[in-house]
Amino acid sequence: MNPTTIIEAIERHARERPDAVAITVPGDGGREDLSFTFSDVLERSRRITADMQRAVPEAKRVMILQAPGIDFALSLCACFIAGVAAVPTPPPAAP
Repeated sequence: MNPTTIIEAIERHARERPDAVAITVPGDGGREDLSFTFSDVLERSRRITADMQRAVPEAKRVMILQAPGIDFALSLCACFIAGVAAVPTPPPAAP
């Protein structure tokens, strides 16, 4: 059976290849790149989903106020899992 959603694809990969790299985030300022497996992505996204549903159980839309990166990607997956519309919004510029 072919997955029909992004989350179904991540769940399938987490089952079949849990240790395969799903996302690699380039390191800043000489730091090493960070890699996250499909299992990591699914587990972390589900934790964010649970926190979000506790904080705003009736939400239909959720603003993602994060810069591009792993936290943004995980928050977006959490919205997909929760079945809410993600509203990506860039964080305000530092003064």
